[in-house]
Amino acid sequence: MMKSTQLFSSMAVGLLSLVTLGCSGPTADESSMPDASPVEAPAVASQPPADPASSAQGQAAAEVALADFAGVMESIQQHAGKVVVLDIWSRSCIPCMREFPHLVDLSQQHADEVVCLSLNVDYLGLKSKPAESYVPDVLKFLNQQGASTLVNFVSSEPDEIVFTKAEIDSIPAILVFDAAGELVHRFTEGNAGGDGLTYAQDVVPAIEKLLAE
Repeated sequence: MMKSTQLFSSMAVGLLSLVTLGCSGPTADESSMPDASPVEAPAVASQPPADPASSAQGQAAAEVALADFAGVMESIQQHAGKVVVLDIWSRSCIPCMREFPHLVDLSQQHADEVVCLSLNVDYLGLKSKPAESYVPDVLKFLNQQGASTLVNFVSSEPDEIVFTKAEIDSIPAILVFDAAGELVHRFTEGNAGGDGLTYAQDVVPAIEKLLAE
């Protein structure tokens, strides 16, 4: 009985560690990727655009486009004169999902000064599940978050390629560009504060400092 109790305790600790840590690198397979019902951060409102009549309180539907990393960078350069925030996330990354509503909040609170982009990296490069197959579930999540104020992308490149090009080794990852289009912050779990990477602790103070300059 004592051995069984010790085994159960060890398993519980292991599961808790997985929940609290960031997503430490490109996914090797799709075993951890929910196909239709991913774990979701608290929803803001709305329904998927496939059923416009069900949209809550007349909220605009989110839009999403397929793009490679170069295309996302080109989009950032089109917003010269404003601070740009790029959130790289996945539906299999619990910390990403937890913080996503704060990206939406940031885009709404600083609509005239800050442009917020989201780049989903669910795509793993498998021929059996091309990049465009992830769009419906990503769009569903975006509408649940009220993400119509964001510029949203689904990566057309496998996650490991995005990790390399963005020079990150884990997600969540949040890149901040100044009004001149220069990368000034690359936030990851590795350089975040003691509570892990959060908007309140890491990103918002950096944005406010840039806006005050």
